Amino acid sequence: MDLITSPQSNPKTHHCFRLRRTFLRPGRPVLGLRPLPQSSKLLTFDHCNSKQSQPNKFLTSRKLFSLFLTNSNRKASAISTNAELSEALEPELTETGEYKFKRILLSDVIVKRPKNVFMGRKWIPMDVATAGVVVAMHLLSLFAPFQFNWGAFGVAMALYVVTGLFGITLSFHRNLSHKSFKLPKFLEYLFAYCGSQALQGSPIDWVSVHRYHHQFCDSEKDPHSPIEGFWYSHMSWLFDTNSVNERCGGSNNAGDLEKQPFYQLLHKTYIAHPIALGLVLYAMGGFPFLVWGMGVRTIWVYHITWLVNSACHVWGNRAWNTGDLWVAILAFGEGWHNNHHAFEYSARHGLKWWQLDMTWYVVRFLQAIGLATDLSGENEASPPHQPAITDSTRAHWLRGQQCLAKTGLPVWMLGLGVDQLRADMNRLLAMLFHQGVLDEQFLQLQQLQDESSPNFVSEVVNIYFHESEKLLRNLRGLLMDREFSDYKKMGTHLNQFMGSSSSIGAKRIRNVCVAFRAASEHNNRAGCLRALELLEHEYCYLKNKLHELFQIQQQRVLAAGVRYPMQNN
Repeated sequence: MDLITSPQSNPKTHHCFRLRRTFLRPGRPVLGLRPLPQSSKLLTFDHCNSKQSQPNKFLTSRKLFSLFLTNSNRKASAISTNAELSEALEPELTETGEYKFKRILLSDVIVKRPKNVFMGRKWIPMDVATAGVVVAMHLLSLFAPFQFNWGAFGVAMALYVVTGLFGITLSFHRNLSHKSFKLPKFLEYLFAYCGSQALQGSPIDWVSVHRYHHQFCDSEKDPHSPIEGFWYSHMSWLFDTNSVNERCGGSNNAGDLEKQPFYQLLHKTYIAHPIALGLVLYAMGGFPFLVWGMGVRTIWVYHITWLVNSACHVWGNRAWNTGDLWVAILAFGEGWHNNHHAFEYSARHGLKWWQLDMTWYVVRFLQAIGLATDLSGENEASPPHQPAITDSTRAHWLRGQQCLAKTGLPVWMLGLGVDQLRADMNRLLAMLFHQGVLDEQFLQLQQLQDESSPNFVSEVVNIYFHESEKLLRNLRGLLMDREFSDYKKMGTHLNQFMGSSSSIGAKRIRNVCVAFRAASEHNNRAGCLRALELLEHEYCYLKNKLHELFQIQQQRVLAAGVRYPMQNN
């Protein structure tokens, strides 16, 4: 019996939305989920409104995949009980005799999941110490209204500039993390020491986390991913060292700093230096200097830095957005974060004349007096000459990143027309097929999309991403267990991953799963670990490229002034 039938005695699939049996057929897994029994009846949706076809119950593609999720015992985020599911799927009969369905959006199934890092886990000493320092600084700042004097306030402002501008933004971020310019070693070490007084970790730790952030930007492996919620990306990730290590694998990407004795010494003795500064401040001006110079100044620099990780990834969602101006002023130019992710190695973040970037002005001054050399990005992003590249989202996707994905920016602001976007989309698809990343199954998936379901492909692919990331976490969790021996369970996960990848045409991922399964069948743990690393790499590459494809399609819709985002040409 076909999966897609109507309740009439003579089943007939409507021409307006024909699901191919090559995609949905009895016994074939869809998106890695268990298939429905062969006796199940799923119904296509009725846009024909013919008098001959009496009211039939037809499901939209959204409900089709919600039903798949339900029948595979997976709870949708917004549909937590069977009663709610029945209510969501039950159509309403209108006065004209037609059935009207409630609209289920993709966000009903895949949503951000705020991560609770405080309860339900084991706190290691490092997390307790970090939380203790953060809480202590906030408590100390509560005395500020009662310990105010202009001398203490001036010390706080001076240290704010020294630790925030010279230490964090200029040294830790642009110089050490991205190597945007070179400084004489004595000056590099001096600025790095200023950064260590900001109580944000040693240079090695700070740089390692930030490099991982750019490598896995806004994905589940991002150390402070906004996927986990605003507060997690803002500060809660600091108290969950094990989670960060599981995502990134530890501080193994800052070898250039670890080779230098100065940074090794600063890493080992990091906490002693802010304590020494606190004692000096107390000796200079008593408790008011300690409150303002350590408490107020530290939490001020804390939250300004953290806002770049949280607000600039959650709220700052338009290129050249003046809404980021307040962060840019407070963070000495770091608020132009979309520009930074477009040109991450550039020493300059404010690419327009009106985009204030105090850190860049300092770097240019150091260059003028001969102390800063090998600057990156002086003339990299000149909007009049490179409109398509200087747009943050366009440039960001073309670099395989995943930050600030939905801009809503009109395409004419990019200087790209419909023809150019169509050519870009076809070129990208051709490249993915040539590389063997996708196969013909993806084309069949595209053919299922029409004006009745304009977002069908992106919804299916996002469900695939959601399921795949859970499978990758499960696989890594199994292999990280030193006493692991359940290769049968691993094989089950791999079969599910392979089936879901086949359903969307992810050819290279499917092939890696085959090799992974072979290593699993031979109980080869080392081979499984190597295969997992390759699988994660292939998955990230596919996800970035498909997001890039969907972004081009979205821009094409805006350029054409239509609502139908994918048409086969």
